[in-house]
Amino acid sequence: MMAFGEQLRRAREASGLSLDELSARTKIRTSVLDAIERSDVARLPSPFYTKSFLRAYAAEVHLAADPIVREYSALFELPPPSPEQRRESPVTREVVPTIAEVVGLIRPALAPAAILALAGVLLFGVFRLSQTDRVASSAPVAEPGAVATSGAAASAPAPDTPAHTDSAVAPSPQPEPLTVEVRPTGLLWLEGTADGKRVIRRLLQPREMVAVTAREEITLRIGDAAAFDYSVNGRQGRPLGGPGEVRTIDITPDNYRTFLSTSPTSAP
Repeated sequence: MMAFGEQLRRAREASGLSLDELSARTKIRTSVLDAIERSDVARLPSPFYTKSFLRAYAAEVHLAADPIVREYSALFELPPPSPEQRRESPVTREVVPTIAEVVGLIRPALAPAAILALAGVLLFGVFRLSQTDRVASSAPVAEPGAVATSGAAASAPAPDTPAHTDSAVAPSPQPEPLTVEVRPTGLLWLEGTADGKRVIRRLLQPREMVAVTAREEITLRIGDAAAFDYSVNGRQGRPLGGPGEVRTIDITPDNYRTFLSTSPTSAP
């Protein structure tokens, strides 16, 4: 299976176009075109604009745009995790980019009329978000002391601390670092954080090795469980699902052994 960016790049080269020439035709900056060819979603704008860029690119190299857009959507617009996978966390949403950010993606040669059209789209998005905020603000508020499904329980007074402590008690040892090594067996979309900080969000090639290290927690969002071959602290990980299944996993020093393979060959 060839990634959509590779298909576009080969079609461009077959058409005898350089990135600069394609940029001049589509009015899309070369840095964005390069990110498309590398399937590097971290360098691409929101899906709304990326799909438009993919269609413009495909038209210039004589490829059907719909299959390209569908493949992009299948890889990067993953379905939300199931209720069992969802963790309690603050609710987030995608912020509408500013006009300056959008214009920064376009070549300076773009006509002023097109810039005004983009501004109209952004203003419409801001209006829709304001309507959503108005509906959300009218939702009932939980009474003091209640526990919400996405919130935290009310805090209780801390217990009294003894006036004297035993200074001879040794401090608890620090947990050993966690290291997850990933070697996908096929094209794999992987998004991950280490101790709450994003460390990866892109498409991996087969047998490409990526290592993620943390002290407290590693969270990984996996686009194809069957292609996810991994190890935890040097020990082979157990299978997580079948082809095309999306998985979100949280690995900590307390639970990482549950992700290890039970096969005798995985013993240290």
